[in-house]
Amino acid sequence: MRIDFDLTDPTRFDGLTLKMRYDDGFIAYLNGTEIARANSRGNPGTRQAWNASAASTHSDSEATTFIPFDISNSIQHLQSGRNVLAIHGLNTGQSSSDFLIWPTLEAFQSRGGSPSGTQDSAIRYAGGIKIIDPTLVKARVKSGTQWSPLLQATFLPSTSLPSPQNLTLSRIHYRPAPLSLSERTNGAQDRDDFEFLEIQNLSDQHILLSGAHFSDGIRYRFTGPLPQLEPQGSLIIAAEPAFYSLRSQSQQSVFGPFQFGSRLANNGERITLVDAAGNDIFSVRYDDDSPWPELADGSGYALALRQPSAMIDLSNPQEWKALAQDPEAQEAPSTELFQTWLAMNFTAADLADPTISGFDADPDGDGIANLREYFFDTSPWEASSLDHDFQLIAEPALTGQTVHFEFVRTHPIPPGMWRLESSTNLIQWEPIQVEATEREVSPTQHSVQLKVTPSLEQAFFRLAISPPN
Repeated sequence: MRIDFDLTDPTRFDGLTLKMRYDDGFIAYLNGTEIARANSRGNPGTRQAWNASAASTHSDSEATTFIPFDISNSIQHLQSGRNVLAIHGLNTGQSSSDFLIWPTLEAFQSRGGSPSGTQDSAIRYAGGIKIIDPTLVKARVKSGTQWSPLLQATFLPSTSLPSPQNLTLSRIHYRPAPLSLSERTNGAQDRDDFEFLEIQNLSDQHILLSGAHFSDGIRYRFTGPLPQLEPQGSLIIAAEPAFYSLRSQSQQSVFGPFQFGSRLANNGERITLVDAAGNDIFSVRYDDDSPWPELADGSGYALALRQPSAMIDLSNPQEWKALAQDPEAQEAPSTELFQTWLAMNFTAADLADPTISGFDADPDGDGIANLREYFFDTSPWEASSLDHDFQLIAEPALTGQTVHFEFVRTHPIPPGMWRLESSTNLIQWEPIQVEATEREVSPTQHSVQLKVTPSLEQAFFRLAISPPN
């Protein structure tokens, strides 16, 4: 492996670190000079054949963690202009089933306020330093006028590794609402860009997630020397972190993006998080159909765990509810939306009279009852105010071809509130299965299109609307 990079002034750096993920070994060269090796045969500086094998194995759990190699004593090999970092990867043998070489080269410079290189605000070390929270400490030792290479160590008090007892999946946003015009202007290409998962710490300890990764569903691996989760805290793994912030005001830590172009399945799938050794931490199989909350399927709501706990079955749909994307928002509305609509359109006296404000009442006399006015978000006091009713938009020439229907809505409607029905005599009606898709008409309106292939017995269709519950 050869990696080219350019430097304008390498003399401004006084420290150099090579970080490696490797399985099973390597020899690293900077501009043709060996700078580090691990699990290789021979002594440092000894060239190896191109097909040389590693001297020993490097376990999968260790291979996925970046191992730092302080190579500050090789910093003089950096040069102005083009530089080349070359890695000779080594495996235990041709029969090995896996191989990994992932280098990172970091150059840095010390900050100093005085000619000696010591900051003016520096305090002379005179005793122990108490560390309460997980901390990454970087230090140098000064001898006369010379500073040692930068050393670092991670201290992890009150920290645990992830397990089924201290970590759970708490939200799944697998099919976000359609894009708005402003979101498209900000670069979003598809509603999938707004997908995310939330995981929650169930313990009073910090949790170090480094090496944990998703083996089913999306692809994402946690890295870093410090814990990612605070006690009782939660974090977001977003498909595209920049877009997540467009729809949420949450102050949670946001990780991402999803790796290798992965996305959550709109029709449900299994999501599994495993630790660095490959042991399951949690696994859930969600779905977009009832009894799972259907409002999470494209209406702007996420599946949210009702009571996060290590003792529940995550694949039980009864443990989940629909929740707006922003964690501070309220649970998905049912009667609440209708009550809000009533309060906006009727006086207290009207609300006390069901012949004016009831589901079946029609105060403007336009033949459109309040329930239908609410469903399409139109005024119950303006006759013929319904501009976007249920309509046939593509009539088939022959039986067996697809029929297309459409209606437009301006606010979230629980999927269980409507259904398509068919009849042969306009008296007896039966619900039928349909394919429903949603598209943006304007920043405030979305069209719902229904597709059905009728049989000879299905001559009439209607959109049936039920009161919210």
